[in-house]
Amino acid sequence: RTVNLAEGLKIAIEAWQIPVPPDVYAPEFWYVPYFEVAAERGLFQYFPRNAGHELTRSDMAYLIVAMNEPIRQVWIPETEPEDPTDDPASEDPVTVPAQDPGSGTAVYHGALRIEQRPAAVTALTPGAEDITLFAFDAIAGRQDVGINTLIFTAATGSVRHAHDYRLFFDNDGDGIVDTQWTTGQVSGESIIFSGVNAAVPEGFAVRFEVRASIAAVVPSGAFQIVFATGDPRFIQGVGLQDGREVTGVDLNGAGCYEESICWIAVNTIEQPHFDIIGRGNLFVYQSMVPSASTQMVGGQTSSDLLRITFRADGEDIEVRNIAFQAPDSVFSQLLIYEDGAAFPSETAWGTSCSVQMPDKFCAGTSILVPKDTEKTYSIRGVVKSDQAGVVSGATAQIRIETAGAERPVTARGEGSQETLAVNDDDDIAEGEVFVGVNTAAMGQDIEGPVHDVVLAKIRSIENINQDPDQSSVPTGTRAIGMFRFTAAENANVQGGRNVATIQTLRFTVNATNVQFLGGSFALYNTANNTVTAVCSQSATTGQILVTCSDLASGQVETSIPQGESIDLALRGFITNPRITQGTSTVQVSLQQTGNRDIPGAVEWDDEITTFGWVDIGKTVVQSTVYRD
Repeated sequence: RTVNLAEGLKIAIEAWQIPVPPDVYAPEFWYVPYFEVAAERGLFQYFPRNAGHELTRSDMAYLIVAMNEPIRQVWIPETEPEDPTDDPASEDPVTVPAQDPGSGTAVYHGALRIEQRPAAVTALTPGAEDITLFAFDAIAGRQDVGINTLIFTAATGSVRHAHDYRLFFDNDGDGIVDTQWTTGQVSGESIIFSGVNAAVPEGFAVRFEVRASIAAVVPSGAFQIVFATGDPRFIQGVGLQDGREVTGVDLNGAGCYEESICWIAVNTIEQPHFDIIGRGNLFVYQSMVPSASTQMVGGQTSSDLLRITFRADGEDIEVRNIAFQAPDSVFSQLLIYEDGAAFPSETAWGTSCSVQMPDKFCAGTSILVPKDTEKTYSIRGVVKSDQAGVVSGATAQIRIETAGAERPVTARGEGSQETLAVNDDDDIAEGEVFVGVNTAAMGQDIEGPVHDVVLAKIRSIENINQDPDQSSVPTGTRAIGMFRFTAAENANVQGGRNVATIQTLRFTVNATNVQFLGGSFALYNTANNTVTAVCSQSATTGQILVTCSDLASGQVETSIPQGESIDLALRGFITNPRITQGTSTVQVSLQQTGNRDIPGAVEWDDEITTFGWVDIGKTVVQSTVYRD
């Protein structure tokens, strides 16, 4: 049956006839005298003070060694008995005490107990340095013992996932593992520490730690090193008093494997493996749905000036800082909106940059981009007013530049807790931030479109013709196109509040199978249809370009106060609503309204600068289509 601690102590003490202290009074429990002997000999550094503690084979072996009494083998002959006067124990020098050369006293064979301890870290990152991968306590019995060989292997992963293996131990008993014993040599899938004795004093626990640095380029996954128990001599030592080898391993109480006596008891634990979390990568690039050129009203927040997308690879990534290049003569600050959000999540200021420079805006951010996910953000600007110095006709562009005093984007891996590196411009993703590209490649500047500063603005143009589509083609003089022009509100009051004034309108009249009278087109404001402006025309049928120019200098009112609207109508004289048999159609439209690079249908000014396009969110505005 299983023997408990109280019983094991009694067996050992009485077998060796070790005196027990006399008691004047009968002890409360029968085993108390045996516990006193055990305490004198330091056994409770290992055993709990629990009489009912059940002993394993390894425990019993340790108890026998720790009692520090002579151990002799029982020799059983294989054939006929030898001379009974022979001392069979003398044939095995390991089992009899040696003589201390100084004192001549007996020195009993050294023993070791190894107790694995848990490692604190469970997550590792590529490039991490001085990581404790394995820890254990060593306790020597019967004499001081020097550990001279330790062999480890990888239970998961490969020993080559790390390098610079070193063994440290607490050399002075102060609880700090700060003395390096030796470096490990990697051979195949083994890590071998050998060549120097690491002293373990008798009766004292000494902490050992295997430390290493994780390889800079290593696959994600599990990694764990353990004792190389496949080698029966994975741990070896030597008695520091008698010089005899300390070998033979009893692993977790399973008994000796090759030796007749195990002088080393090793107890391991179930240690969770380490997770190597490869540092992820962040890709920052212009959105697949980019922003268009805009007209930014002084003193207001603009619409989207730049749209950027973040994509995380390998792990969740937090974007912690973004640096923008933008004219500080135009903007006081930049606002960062998550797609679809009504309010900005971050703000970029010139004063937020670590190195403050002209035209530089920086935002400390906490944008979390989940692994394998894209998140898109829009950048808008708070435009200065004319009183703050903004100038009509100034242009602005938002950029994220790969070069400069400020890192364009700073990010950290959520799992690895490592700051991502700056792109090294090769095609290998190694825990970096890639700007301007969607794959591992040389970085590129991100450049938004060019935008114009205006002090007044035409906000919208819409069809207001009361005739429904598919109405019959009229004859004679008729208003065939009617449009409402609305100005945005503005706070630019220096020299008076600015108004938007239309200078030229270029209408496209599609007259299919319909004839107009030459020189009959005119423009008027519906508030006063008696005052008109004569417009030129390119033809009398087919696609006719009708141009109404110099409107600002004429009598037709084309100025639009901030926040108000005017209605303008184009009329012409139709001489023949059906030139030949077939379908006849007439429709007036304003084409190419929103292209900054191509002069379009509307030319206007904000009292200072003339613009050849309007920022109304569409490129074509059509009036009623007439059809017969």
